[in-house]
Amino acid sequence: MSGWLKLPSGEPALLDRLPLLTMGELVAEVVARCEEGERPVAFFGVSEADLGKRGGAESEPGERLEAAREGILLVVALADDRASLLSLASARLPRSGRGSTYPALTSYVPAFHHFERELHEEFGVEPSGHPWLKPVRYPARALARGDHP
Repeated sequence: MSGWLKLPSGEPALLDRLPLLTMGELVAEVVARCEEGERPVAFFGVSEADLGKRGGAESEPGERLEAAREGILLVVALADDRASLLSLASARLPRSGRGSTYPALTSYVPAFHHFERELHEEFGVEPSGHPWLKPVRYPARALARGDHP
């Protein structure tokens, strides 16, 4: 498995320090790590428009963040309770069109259910094979009208 960033719980992690995997690698490694006993604690996206907005080191993104400027940087955090560590990695997904879909993690690890629904609602990312992409925060009628952030 690729080298994931490992941190004790509560330690900060800068986005430009996260290992950048392909989406296929990320899905395969998340499934393998969860089969070995790790569990998901976060799975979220950061849009290209937001990558340079924060102060400090993140206002001048490193090479890894530059690769995500044309899409969405997906970040996953898994907890290894036995070692009291968090494992973090990221992958780039195009914002729209071909490639803005990936095999749903929920199909392998049901705990990703809400995370993937939120990604779909927020960014339009299509986790292919997800059993139920009902909106998490906004009524479906509002999403259809475009009444959401």
